[in-house]
Amino acid sequence: MYLRLVNCDEQLLVVDLISSTILEVYKIDFSTMSYIKLKTLGDIALLYAASLMHGSCYALRNPSRLGYESNSIDVNGLFCAKCSVYSGDDKKKLQKCITLPTPPRGTTLFKFDWYFRHIRLEVDYSLVE
Repeated sequence: MYLRLVNCDEQLLVVDLISSTILEVYKIDFSTMSYIKLKTLGDIALLYAASLMHGSCYALRNPSRLGYESNSIDVNGLFCAKCSVYSGDDKKKLQKCITLPTPPRGTTLFKFDWYFRHIRLEVDYSLVE
């Protein structure tokens, strides 16, 4: 069991995972100082990148703006260029598999973390007041 703390729009989530499988997701309720098990992720997508040492886990609210689906868990494969998408309601229910693009010859495949190639050099000024 590996627990990851994930911040999502001023909420603190606890993600319980083993290997590349997300078992449960909890929200910390600071008013009662307790964990609340989430049965559905609602408008959140979890992005998990498996690795040998540790995995990175991120949460996106309103993920459709970046091309991801709400109420889903996207998991990068450890030894292959594959992304598995699971349902946020039933975390073991595989919805689809996406084969990630093969990098150009002579470059290495860096798949141990999430990044967004189409916006990696852009700045979102709408977040600045």
